[in-house]
Amino acid sequence: MYKISLLYISLLCSIISIAQTRDVGVWTGFKISQPIDKKMEISLSEGLRFDNNISNVANVFTQSKSNYENAKGLNFGVAYRWSRKESWVNDIDFENRYQFDVSYMLKFNDLKIKNRARFQSKYTDYYNSEYGFIPNNTL
Repeated sequence: MYKISLLYISLLCSIISIAQTRDVGVWTGFKISQPIDKKMEISLSEGLRFDNNISNVANVFTQSKSNYENAKGLNFGVAYRWSRKESWVNDIDFENRYQFDVSYMLKFNDLKIKNRARFQSKYTDYYNSEYGFIPNNTL
């Protein structure tokens, strides 16, 4: 009964929600992960994000991540992401992002509750100026 009521609530929320745009966008990706030992895992993921009714590749990213489970339910992670992103003026930006995660998961029978804190920072490539143009004079 509990699962059926959750299903009805989620269907009701999806029916009454309003989309932000009429554009169709698709996010695709895949992930390869390998456990190192019982507590540590490394992964590599690749992603594509399309916009303009799936006619334009808006973002391509590659992310490498390492997770460590310290105690039951407590996880630590560090990741690096390189991305190629198209801006709204058709400039291409290359971004680098690193992030640190701490998460804790509680389990109650079939219900799982996860709380995550993340610190992340990103920086763009050094060939771009602050306005997004490539400098004319380089050494």
